[in-house]
Amino acid sequence: MATRTRRKWAPDPRGYYARQIGWEHSKSGKLQQHKFLLGTDRKEAENRERKLRELWETFEKSCQEPRPLWSPALLAVAQRIAKGIPDIPVPRAPHEMQHQYAARIQRMQARYSDAVPDLAPCQQ
Repeated sequence: MATRTRRKWAPDPRGYYARQIGWEHSKSGKLQQHKFLLGTDRKEAENRERKLRELWETFEKSCQEPRPLWSPALLAVAQRIAKGIPDIPVPRAPHEMQHQYAARIQRMQARYSDAVPDLAPCQQ
């Protein structure tokens, strides 16, 4: 299902550009779109929005559910994109074996390489 798309780019009262992309459950359990703050520079905000939409659309196409939700790991990646952080470390799960961790990063790189070219293991 598509996400909200606004044609007009106007900053909020604090000067930040924001967009709602993808779906999640609120604290009360209701379905809502996730709000990303994309910075105060319009051109950079437009670039970040493009990357986020590309990431969401790739994820959405790979899901079987009628309305997929951001997974915690993918939402963490999306939040770093929204902040403009170039490198995106993927944390290792507590009981995840090294080969499982490497395989998970490779799968994520293969699936989301167009939107997120800089996925890498966390330095531990």
